[in-house]
Amino acid sequence: MTTQIYLDNNATTPIDPIVLTIMKPYLEQIFGNPNSSHSIGLATHEALALASDQLYEALNIPEKDTLIMTSSATESINTVHRSVLSDFIKNKNNTKTQIITSSIEHSAVRKSLAYLGEFGIEIITLPPINNSVSLESFREHFNPEKTLLVSIGLVNSETGIIQPIKEIAELCHKHNVLIHTDATQAIGKISVDIQDLDVDYLSFSGHKFHAPKGIGALYIKNSAPLNPLLHGGGQMGGFRSGTLNVAGIIAMGEALKIAGEKLDLHSKNMLQLRDQFEGFLSQIPDCIIYGKDQLRIPNTTFFNIPKIDHDYLAWYLNDNNIAVSTGSACTTKTIDSSSKTDSHKGVRVSLSRFTSLEDITTLLNVISTLLK
Repeated sequence: MTTQIYLDNNATTPIDPIVLTIMKPYLEQIFGNPNSSHSIGLATHEALALASDQLYEALNIPEKDTLIMTSSATESINTVHRSVLSDFIKNKNNTKTQIITSSIEHSAVRKSLAYLGEFGIEIITLPPINNSVSLESFREHFNPEKTLLVSIGLVNSETGIIQPIKEIAELCHKHNVLIHTDATQAIGKISVDIQDLDVDYLSFSGHKFHAPKGIGALYIKNSAPLNPLLHGGGQMGGFRSGTLNVAGIIAMGEALKIAGEKLDLHSKNMLQLRDQFEGFLSQIPDCIIYGKDQLRIPNTTFFNIPKIDHDYLAWYLNDNNIAVSTGSACTTKTIDSSSKTDSHKGVRVSLSRFTSLEDITTLLNVISTLLK
């Protein structure tokens, strides 16, 4: 069987073998429900407590704040948005009727907010400037008297550009406005310090940093309100009912601990490989690397070679056993709300700490062959 080179790590990552080894007993021998009072259920408690400590430490979460385990970042995002909707519906004298987001958000944010719009909440969608949320544009549209929530991602999933969430959070809290950020593409790739960001809600998924699929989390600041999305057994302090995914939680804690322990080294290695790839791309006439001169996570390159259709390039690479993805980046030259936003198609290459120099060399050779 031909070895597949996997360069689509912003979509999902392979589970770390160490993580798999640690979680496996909790799928086989130590399988009890942690809510059970017998020894098989109680046997899970120590490992769950350790995983919680690992997550709190890695993200610098204060003890007074809450981290609830969910099935995914999508669930976490929807939990925040539906909580805001619940309060909006209950309050018949709403003066705050707006939510601010951007047009470059993941569909989990965009579609969840679109649903809220059906109930009379105005969704203000900021156009990007050079594929990024503009602080100037945000200040222009931010109205403390009307804004219920701000929901903007920490890192764009296509371009890898880091958004100015800390600055936006400062403005929000100056006017007592709640802010949520989806950090799914940031955690495990760059340092994410909850206290430094100072957001009210933060969502993420474990499968983006070498934990398994099906486990995510939602951070909630102590002062931030939250109505549960799921009702039932009252797990997670009543914030999220449902039997805990014990193996998934243990895996996510271990995966984030591993990511944090050698974050600088892994980031440096990925950046060197990305720079080598982008150096190659820069020699191709008219090739565009989106966000090349902007602050980005170290593993992501989103590019377009105009003379090669992006879908064909992705198909060609896949036919040569290299997995990448296609997508679009949005840019606009002005902050005028009436200006048009252009969508630029391209190919995304996203690395992980398991990506090798040989992988990148093969990628360069395959693209070079196509260009001949």
